[in-house]
Amino acid sequence: MNFKDMNSGGDGAQATLDYIIAISIFLLTVAYVFQFMTGLSATIQSHTDELMLASGSANTVLVDRLVAADRPGLVDQEKLDIFINTKLNRSLLTSGKPNYELALDELGLSGGYTIFDVNVSVTYINGTTIRRGGVAVPDETVIGQSRRLVQLINSSTGYSETVFISMRVW
Repeated sequence: MNFKDMNSGGDGAQATLDYIIAISIFLLTVAYVFQFMTGLSATIQSHTDELMLASGSANTVLVDRLVAADRPGLVDQEKLDIFINTKLNRSLLTSGKPNYELALDELGLSGGYTIFDVNVSVTYINGTTIRRGGVAVPDETVIGQSRRLVQLINSSTGYSETVFISMRVW
């Protein structure tokens, strides 16, 4: 018995396998196109992506600036309180310029042609707000929001807790 005799069953199984693979690729392509097309029909806001990017980058800058000097990776509660209570306070002035505008400059939210407003809040994981600063969020506008989960540490006591720092930009 030679090798050719053992494989004399024909190519029927190979054709069935080719058919199954071709149908699978076709169905995956149809599913991808359908998913893509439904995304196109969604309502498109003109500057939503810009707001999300601004919010995300400003939140990153904020958290990087608030990291405790002696404990990398932990946000210093005292620095956070100073930022929220003084830098985001519109009535306080430094060198004749409102602290709020200086905070926007520091976060990269004021530029040559675009100036954003910002609201920062700190909440526990269960949703209870413990700190809030900046301009009140308007009801009828599009905002960009980013949240960062951080470990907040009290430098004097060493006590730490996990919180969300939320930044809203519009």
